[in-house]
Amino acid sequence: MSVTLRLIPLVAGGLIAVAGLAAPSAYAGQAIPGLVSDHASDLTPSVPGGYCYATADQNLCRRVLVVKQVGGWVYVGGIISTVTDRITGVTKSGYHNIFRFSATTHQVDTSWKPQFYTTSQTSDYKASAVTGIATDGAGTLYVAGSFSMTAPAPGAAGVARRGVAAINASDGSLKSFNAKVCTGGGGCVVNDVEYVNGMVWLGGRFTYLAGNAVTALAFVSPTTGALTGTQLGVSGVVTPNVATKVAQIAINPQRSQAVMIGNFSSVGGTTHKEVAVLNVTGTGGATINSWNDPTNLNASNSTNCNSLDTWARGVDWDPTGTFFDIAASGGGGFDAFGAHGALCDAFSRFKSDGNANTLHPLIVNVTGYDSLFTVVDTGDVAYTGGHNKYLDYAVYINGVRVKASQQTHYGIGAIDVKAGDANYGHAILSFNNSSATGRGQGWAASLSTGAGVYIGGDAQDVGSDPTIKRLAFFPAVA
Repeated sequence: MSVTLRLIPLVAGGLIAVAGLAAPSAYAGQAIPGLVSDHASDLTPSVPGGYCYATADQNLCRRVLVVKQVGGWVYVGGIISTVTDRITGVTKSGYHNIFRFSATTHQVDTSWKPQFYTTSQTSDYKASAVTGIATDGAGTLYVAGSFSMTAPAPGAAGVARRGVAAINASDGSLKSFNAKVCTGGGGCVVNDVEYVNGMVWLGGRFTYLAGNAVTALAFVSPTTGALTGTQLGVSGVVTPNVATKVAQIAINPQRSQAVMIGNFSSVGGTTHKEVAVLNVTGTGGATINSWNDPTNLNASNSTNCNSLDTWARGVDWDPTGTFFDIAASGGGGFDAFGAHGALCDAFSRFKSDGNANTLHPLIVNVTGYDSLFTVVDTGDVAYTGGHNKYLDYAVYINGVRVKASQQTHYGIGAIDVKAGDANYGHAILSFNNSSATGRGQGWAASLSTGAGVYIGGDAQDVGSDPTIKRLAFFPAVA
């Protein structure tokens, strides 16, 4: 069938591989010259449902939490029960928190319906969210989340797998890999999973794997799921009412360094508060890097940021592996960086200088109101997603406040990170300069490919189009 790409305009204003599994999925945002289109594609699948914020009906909560491209497929995980193929207009049910669609045609694979759940394949969607997806590049998908059971299809017999499971990408069938998360006690949530130099990394809220005491971060065999090699200790908390956890891990394109965010105060026996840089070994393990920004990271706490959870919510490397960006929550309605040095409710960019410390963030762009949850860096531009109303409430370059005027960018925004640009560090006015884009609890997932940028969350409006539910794709401009 031939497909004509139609685009929906916003108010005011990669890695496309051959079919099958090629190299492991990208470790950082794929480079895209300049700005992607300020129009969102109306071919991308949508995820019907309700909002997830506290006053909404939690039984209706549906949300995209992770988007990952592997070969010719784009995999989407989160809190998902039905999916609409916007090419055919057909809505299909029977999904349980994961689905996939073609990276080229955007058609949904309606025959691929692995189930990730707790007690039932027809309920517990929010309690069994999928939050991480990785691949070994040879036909295996590693899926992370808060589930405790998995099955290859609706109605098929389920098998116990807490927090993480390995499935065959072709049909969703379970593989023997079993990390036995929380066997021995403790929490059972794996927030993120990465395949790194032949090793599987698990980051989450857990204290045991297969009866072995290990907290928040684990390196395991990609075949068996057993702990492998030297583990890196993670301990302590910054936010006192939240357990020690790793929320997200970003691997640089060279697979030589990683940035880890979460609720912790010590990594590898040294102080690192909520953000740590790791040196990746050739065999897939890691050691702690001495990178730190004690002034700003120490200030970014639950007191200054008024945060009920972690301050750092999203992280990504630029395509060169030189810089990394953090999207942050907490403390709306003021310039926390100016008041305390805290990086609350802001986009921050840092440089990784091997083992050298940076004196301050290279860029801080403060929303002023409400949180950022995700960021994806394409080289010239960093795209943000969250529950924010504004960007450019305040802008700092190399620690110095520069002139900026608050801009309206509900939920989705773009920040110029190309050194030398006159607009460097500022939001790009032409991209989603609108209050018509829905925020919901927030846009919480993002992915850059050579073809464009995906952003996912629980909102259902992008610009003036209410049919772009929970997943938006902004194509690269030729």
